Amino acid sequence: MTPSFSPSFNQDFCEELEYTFCYVFENSKDPELKRFWCDGVSWAPYYNAKVNSDYLSFEKVKERGMIETTAQLGISGQDRYALKIHLGKLALDLYRKKEELNTSIPSKASNWIEIDIEEQIIEVQLL
Repeated sequence: MTPSFSPSFNQDFCEELEYTFCYVFENSKDPELKRFWCDGVSWAPYYNAKVNSDYLSFEKVKERGMIETTAQLGISGQDRYALKIHLGKLALDLYRKKEELNTSIPSKASNWIEIDIEEQIIEVQLL
């Protein structure tokens, strides 16, 4: 069993985000993004369990309004991108209640995702 540092931001949520990214890229109107795919989103932003537990505490997430982690993206699916996950009202409420964040992923549309290929940064806005 994989350890989890947060009941909400966990492996299941990160896998759902990974699959959603693949769908969005595949259906993108941008020819370069159309060739992208995602091979994973890290549910453990840091290598230290204590640091992860503190970083992913509700109080810290609420204060920041986002979670920063990494994602493996690109044409090969292996380029390391900085991932900034901004939590909207629904996502923050789910996080506070220690519930799954999957329902806060807006849709399979692309307007909630911004990607900077040059700087290798992807930002998403959850509901």
